[in-house]
Amino acid sequence: MPQKFSARAVTAPNIQFSDSDPAADTFWLRAHNLSKFDPIVLRPEYLTGNKAKLCGFCRACFYGVPETGKTKRTDHRSGLEALLRSAKYCPLCNFFKTLVSQKCDSSVFQNGHEFTVYTRKNIAERLSDRSLLHIGFQIRGRCMVAMAFCPELNVISKRPIWCKRKPDLVSRAHLFQTWLEQCESRHHACNKHKTTGRPSRISEIDSSTSPSSVRLLCAETTLFHGRYAALSHRWPAGGVSSSLITSNFKQYQESIPISQLPKHFVDAIEITKALGLKYLWIDSLCILQDDKVDWRSESAKMDMVYLNAALTIAACVSSDVDREASLDLLLPACRLSLPMGKASEGSYINGTLRSTYASQSAIHDSPLGNRGWVLQEMVLSSRILHFTQDQAFWQCRERVESEDGTLCIPCADGGPPVGRQEESLDQVLLVPNTIPENDLPHLWWSWAVDYSTRDFTKKEDKLYACAGITRFYQRLPG
Repeated sequence: MPQKFSARAVTAPNIQFSDSDPAADTFWLRAHNLSKFDPIVLRPEYLTGNKAKLCGFCRACFYGVPETGKTKRTDHRSGLEALLRSAKYCPLCNFFKTLVSQKCDSSVFQNGHEFTVYTRKNIAERLSDRSLLHIGFQIRGRCMVAMAFCPELNVISKRPIWCKRKPDLVSRAHLFQTWLEQCESRHHACNKHKTTGRPSRISEIDSSTSPSSVRLLCAETTLFHGRYAALSHRWPAGGVSSSLITSNFKQYQESIPISQLPKHFVDAIEITKALGLKYLWIDSLCILQDDKVDWRSESAKMDMVYLNAALTIAACVSSDVDREASLDLLLPACRLSLPMGKASEGSYINGTLRSTYASQSAIHDSPLGNRGWVLQEMVLSSRILHFTQDQAFWQCRERVESEDGTLCIPCADGGPPVGRQEESLDQVLLVPNTIPENDLPHLWWSWAVDYSTRDFTKKEDKLYACAGITRFYQRLPG
């Protein structure tokens, strides 16, 4: 049976009610299930830690949420100006305000829009011990901020994303390493397409130094062995200033200046090291960017690079500002107590609220999702660790998992993704092991449609970016 939320009594601090003081610190609310306005004033000493008292509107959002998985809707008719005032005292309103500020255009606060909060208990049959409370914050359909609340007694509450307010990449990497080790030791399908080829050049990470030192290795002069990771990222409009070029080629063989690298390159280096891997392949550091002959030669081998990588790190958070993009963009979580059950029961449950949701849009609507080269990289990679702003996703040929623990889907059929038109994250990400012969034409057509909508910095790259996926398709049985 699916696990239900269990609420235990928490002694809530007293609150002061005022019927006559409509000061800025008073939060006037009206929810669809309240018959009258409820003015509330909260004293600052009540607003520390997880015992901070919620305002009347926020309490109304969580009382009476059905156990059946149906969604409860609560409308706030006073609008965002009231939210801004209440955010000074109510921890949940403050969390809403922070997320809206981060993810929506600043003009939404200036227009005084009404907003709606949706609450729903996610009780999945296969993940009944990982049930979360999902919360959606919507402003007239223009901006939707998704959150999840994890009770402290939940089996996944010990994951860094839930037990730490803002976990760093190293602490999060323990889970990623577990995924990698389990896949390499148990998933036969994730190793079946490997070849014997190696990259012509690769970055070697010296884990004995802090921060890590990196240098460029060339196969023609240095024989390197061992597993490696590859980075999939979107190039900024102005290019990467620290790219490998003829003039710094010898210098990079001695040492690559980490301080000059984009932030997501540095993050990828630290993740690679934390996963126990010694080598990392990044296109702009391993291909001469000012040598057309070298670029054509090496770009023709990129299918082999991603096909044989132990792991592909996908920077779904990449932006047009190369030094500002990062793989470590988790917004801070909020520890608090939420009311559960009926209002008359006065029961609360402790837990963590975070901006996170297992949604395909986090990957496919990202700057990386539209990049022309990425389709080939996603299809050919046996294992991919997708970094989005809200969390990381693991994808291999047998399984898809989310860092927050709410998505854990084994794949029975497995094979290359058929495009972005699917409705759910697991349908989009899963890469089949075997593909029925009569599905091959459909598979190719799906790739072609997807590929035709993608962006290229250089139009002449289009033929090179599909060469690898074409060779992969030709090798498929059938």
